[in-house]
Amino acid sequence: MAGVDEELSDDYENVVKAKRLKAAVHYTTGKICEDCEADFEIKYTTQFIAAVSETIFRCSERMAIDLEAFAKHGKRTTINSDDVLLLARKTKNLASYMRDLKDSLTATKEEQNVNRKAKKKAKESEKPTANATDESNM
Repeated sequence: MAGVDEELSDDYENVVKAKRLKAAVHYTTGKICEDCEADFEIKYTTQFIAAVSETIFRCSERMAIDLEAFAKHGKRTTINSDDVLLLARKTKNLASYMRDLKDSLTATKEEQNVNRKAKKKAKESEKPTANATDESNM
């Protein structure tokens, strides 16, 4: 009986989380539409905002399922950038943008690693060796 109660509790928590996420998507969609109203002098109805936010939410759910499947197929438990690139492959502009972004992030990370290694090497060369300090004390 305790197992059933725990399962119901988990289901309830998942429903509550989904509703909170959906509300956050709806709120954010509304704010974006407000910004666009001012920029483009156009008015969006509440039904339009609700439809767009529902579409975004469902697409996000589908993307999450696909990303999990890609990672699982790669025998991984963590979703990585290659999974995201695979998801974006059908939208050429998005895929190209994401590939460029990944390349620039990789280059930046490699540059940071080189700088970190150079600093470490410089610090090591500045430190006096143990033998040099022992000889000066004698």
